[in-house]
Amino acid sequence: LYQGMRKIFLISASMAIIGLISAIENLMDFESQRSGIKPNKCGECTQPVYSISKRFKTFMQKFSEFDVENPNSLLNKFYSRRSKISHSGGILEIDRLLSKFSMKEHREFTEIESHVRIALFNYLMNYDSEVSAELPISEPA
Repeated sequence: LYQGMRKIFLISASMAIIGLISAIENLMDFESQRSGIKPNKCGECTQPVYSISKRFKTFMQKFSEFDVENPNSLLNKFYSRRSKISHSGGILEIDRLLSKFSMKEHREFTEIESHVRIALFNYLMNYDSEVSAELPISEPA
């Protein structure tokens, strides 16, 4: 997904952000399956409770590098941007205006991409160690 996102970015920065976040979500799912951890079930409707945004923040705080005062706020911003694009059609201005766009959005994209890249590489570097067993990606059922 990460490599595909680099190609998609040439066409749509908005879809590239979704690809970046999805790359992490897929690793989280892989790690849950690898560890045999199943999501909790809702007490009322018995549907699985995945806690995706919470797990995303936990994963990124563990594997990415944040030189900011409040990484939780930054991660909320990342996930909020992804949700705005995928759930309410809030695509980036860069995708609406092909020749004129906000540098703020470009910096935002670059920031998200940098943290996802760092988290992916750090995860892969620690794949064989016991670090992955300590990662609370999901609560045991």
